[in-house]
Amino acid sequence: PHLLKISDCFREAQKEHPEDIEWIENIMKRTDQHLLEVDCYDVRRAKVLLERIKRLINRRYSNK
Repeated sequence: PHLLKISDCFREAQKEHPEDIEWIENIMKRTDQHLLEVDCYDVRRAKVLLERIKRLINRRYSNK
């Protein structure tokens, strides 16, 4: 479920900030790389990753 939430988080960011697609795609690529390095079924790590992504996106757009 956390992997789907990560995907939803990125889709929402793309929809809300299409002008910043390059930055969003860069984060998506880094996330994909991270998931290759860890067991994607590790719920705890997936949850931590989701929270990090949310914070990163919120930080990026909180001042815009």
